[in-house]
Amino acid sequence: MSIKEIAIMIAQGLLFLFFIYLIGLGIQTPKLFENFENEEGRRISPQKLGGYFEEINDNIKDDMNLSKHRDAYQDALSQIQENVNLAMLQTLSKSKGTIPEDDTVDRFHKLHRFKNAVGELEEYLDSVQT
Repeated sequence: MSIKEIAIMIAQGLLFLFFIYLIGLGIQTPKLFENFENEEGRRISPQKLGGYFEEINDNIKDDMNLSKHRDAYQDALSQIQENVNLAMLQTLSKSKGTIPEDDTVDRFHKLHRFKNAVGELEEYLDSVQT
């Protein structure tokens, strides 16, 4: 047997194992929940759904420890905004001519949207009661 034949046999074996893996994934795929149903297939009322999300949000807030790290989060968000402002200025300064290229305008617009999202996060952080 040549090295080429051995490599082909190894590749075929790996391909076979990959197909077995895909079949295993298909068998173990969890049931998707649609139409606000729980594991038993019963519909969840909107009142209970709101309660579930409130519990999830409270757990996330506790995990993030907002009361202890609020200043750090606010500092990080303000530094991110400054960084985005500098990136926007840098993008404009690199444009050639009086009318910027389409990719420059797209980049500037993406940075502006990101900056707005960070601003909304700052407002949210200010409104959160801990």
